[in-house]
Parts: sequence; C-alpha cells; structure tokens
Amino acid sequence: MDAVVLREGQVVLRFEVLGYQFPEIEDREGDSDWLLVRLHLRDGEQLWERTDTALLTFEVQWLTEWLDEVAGHAAVFGSWRRNRLTTRIFFTEPCLGLEVLSGHPSGAPMTLRCYLAAEFLPPFKELCPHAAIGEEPDEVWLDFGVDEEQLRVIAAQWRAQLDRFPVRVGLRSLPSSRG
Repeated sequence: MDAVVLREGQVVLRFEVLGYQFPEIEDREGDSDWLLVRLHLRDGEQLWERTDTALLTFEVQWLTEWLDEVAGHAAVFGSWRRNRLTTRIFFTEPCLGLEVLSGHPSGAPMTLRCYLAAEFLPPFKELCPHAAIGEEPDEVWLDFGVDEEQLRVIAAQWRAQLDRFPVRVGLRSLPSSRG
C-alpha cells in the first residue's frame, strides 16, 4: 500500500488514505468525496497515530497539482535571497496545511512545512515548533528539507493515494460570496 512519507532527522511523518468516509454514498457532492486519512508521526521516541476525515478527494488532486507547480519553480525557491519566498495550501478541515518556503537549514533549496492542528495535533505538541507564546499550542509544524525531485516524489505518492480513491463527484460549484 502506497503512503506519503516525509523524513527529517528523527522525525518521520506518514500519511495514508484508508478509504472514503462514506463508501456507500457515491453521488452526493461533498459526502461522496471525504477521505479517511491516517497520520503516523514519529519524533524521536515519541510515536503517535490518528485517523480522521481530513481531506476531500479533489483537495488531494489540488495538492498534487500544487506540489508539481512548486517543483517546477524549485530553481526560483533555491536561488531566492531576499525575504523568504513562500506558498501555502490549506484545506476544508483545519487539521492539515502545507507550505513551501525558500531555503532550509540543511542546505536543501526548499522547506516543506506541514502544519498539524485540531484532530491531527499530537499529544506531545509542546515539543514541536509552534507559534503559541505562554499558552498551549493549537497548531504545530514540522519542517522537511526538500528539492525539486523530492517534491515530485511526494506529489506522486499523493497521486497514488488518489488513484486508489478517485474523485467521485467533485466540486460542482463554488460557494457564492453574495449574502
């Protein structure tokens, strides 16, 4: 079974799509496309796993396209010397978000930052990087040094997940911004 695996030092973050939240509902916008995603996180001796309906099928499709697009601009990210260059993607459920930033302490041309919150917030969250000062963090992030090839591999890993559980209905219309 294919999985998305990210590694940096003693941190291993793994995502695996287990199936549709509602396998029996094949033709209802929204409900037909929710995916059960298992997150497996190892940070040194800390180990944690959680399964949640974190993504919609078409969000995984958008994610693969975004990763490929960023990989196509890896040379720009790698040579950027001004304020840090960044691009982000977030999803309907607030438990997961991704960001690519120029540079990485290891010398890699880019940092792939995974934001974990809500259902994907690990119990050892205080040990992970976070922005909360003097309070318990409600979001943490994990950084992984990557290059163009690694981003393309990660996109392919997500695509393999999507091949097993493809878009069934998709997004037929965008929500109206009118009141």
